[in-house]
Amino acid sequence: MDHVPILILDANQRSALAATRSLGKKGIPVIVADEKKETLSSVSKYCKESFVYPSPYNSPDVFIETIAKEVTKRKIHIIFPMTDITTYLLLKYKHKFNAIIPFGSLDAFNTLSNKWISFKNTLKKEI
Repeated sequence: MDHVPILILDANQRSALAATRSLGKKGIPVIVADEKKETLSSVSKYCKESFVYPSPYNSPDVFIETIAKEVTKRKIHIIFPMTDITTYLLLKYKHKFNAIIPFGSLDAFNTLSNKWISFKNTLKKEI
């Protein structure tokens, strides 16, 4: 069975390397990307391809444009962001991607990643 390529962002994170290895061992083609060329995941034997994207912190619009272009060009079907910033941006601009981003809504992500909101919600349930 042919598998569709999966894109893993933040390729220098250990979580990205773990995902690259896990998916690659199952025969799934893995493409990785990061702000720099040489990353933990890009040198894995399970990495099929890699590319560099602009900083999601310094150039969020160009980051989104680059990811959208690469997703189309490389026929990527699923994108796994590995950090808060890339997850936030992908969810915020989800409509720009013809790919699955396996996360809940942006509102749910914001609630889960904002410790103060989570704390207040916990207090409301206890009262």
